Amino acid sequence: MVHEINASDFQREVLDNKGKVLLVFYAPWCPHCQRLEKTLSGLGKEFDKIKICKVDVDENPELSDEYNVDSIPVLYLIEDGKIKDKTMGEKTAEELREFSL
Repeated sequence: MVHEINASDFQREVLDNKGKVLLVFYAPWCPHCQRLEKTLSGLGKEFDKIKICKVDVDENPELSDEYNVDSIPVLYLIEDGKIKDKTMGEKTAEELREFSL
């Protein structure tokens, strides 16, 4: 399941989360982001121990600035509130597995 979050719940949903969070910065008008979301949704059960959160860059410019988002989609792997890795662009299911697990 992909959770839509915003600046007001970012701390609770991402930074205070114990465990892994796959954080996706996206825009609804972005075709690469749309395909990435479909791929992520298809990985639901495999990613049952990873919380997947997405942030709309147009609706949350302060988060986009804080995380230096200059192109989308961009994905961050966050574990126990700390950034562990970052990748950019549309990813295949296999690339997402390698990045997140």
